[in-house]
Amino acid sequence: MHASTSQRGILYAAGGERYLQEATRSAQSVRAAMPDVTIAVMTDDPALAPDIFDLKLPLEPVTRSYEDKIVALSRSPFEQTLFLDTDTFVLEDCSELFVLLERFELAAAHDPWRIGPEVEACPLCFPELNTGVILTRRGPAVTAFMESWLRAHRARCQTDPRIGDQASFREQLYLSGLNFYCLASEYNFRTFGPNFAGANAAVKIIHGRHDNWEEFRDLLNRNLDFRTYYPSLFQYFSANHSRLGTGKGRQVQRMLEMLVRAAYRLRGKRYESDWARERAKLLNRER
Repeated sequence: MHASTSQRGILYAAGGERYLQEATRSAQSVRAAMPDVTIAVMTDDPALAPDIFDLKLPLEPVTRSYEDKIVALSRSPFEQTLFLDTDTFVLEDCSELFVLLERFELAAAHDPWRIGPEVEACPLCFPELNTGVILTRRGPAVTAFMESWLRAHRARCQTDPRIGDQASFREQLYLSGLNFYCLASEYNFRTFGPNFAGANAAVKIIHGRHDNWEEFRDLLNRNLDFRTYYPSLFQYFSANHSRLGTGKGRQVQRMLEMLVRAAYRLRGKRYESDWARERAKLLNRER
């Protein structure tokens, strides 16, 4: 049974002006990709929240810590919630995520940093999930999980007040018995280090702080082959993508293609770049 649009929504937790501004920018990307979705923010001063948010709800008490996220999720106004950290950017419509909640109670993606603080209850093969993008369906089991997650997080904060929320999330999810699903990285594409996008899959949600979000769409989803993301290379191409056809940009492009061509030769295959194929087509037309 499909939930109505009003029962589904995007939720942010934003304690303080800085995070409210960041959440606003993220919400603008959501609105551009999914114009009809309901967007809610929980913040310490709802009156300051702009109209990009359909629901402006009080977050009390505000700790300006990871606890705010857990509290906001546990009080979500939606039956089906897609929680987004404020430093996310939605590149394309990802409303298909809500379909997962017809079968699963919770979904999140693996964190690239697989194991953080030690969790005795979990085997190494049950690594951390990143809590910056969480999909949940309201119900008794999820409510109980949120309560146990908050208790476990507070207990860990007794020894380290700055500790993150993912170790406690990992522990309590393992113990919970929830029916959950691991999202592909395309739905929580972390950008602080190298990452990988699978073939035939567009990156839908970027997670990291950048000034040039829109350029990710052009460079990450320009084709849907296997893609590997390296922050330093992205920064170069982001700054020079308009000049890749000439000068130093062309030299870098050809150098990278030489590396790819060498890898193809090792596999006994032939490689032709996009620009080489286009040049061949042009020559054939001129004949």
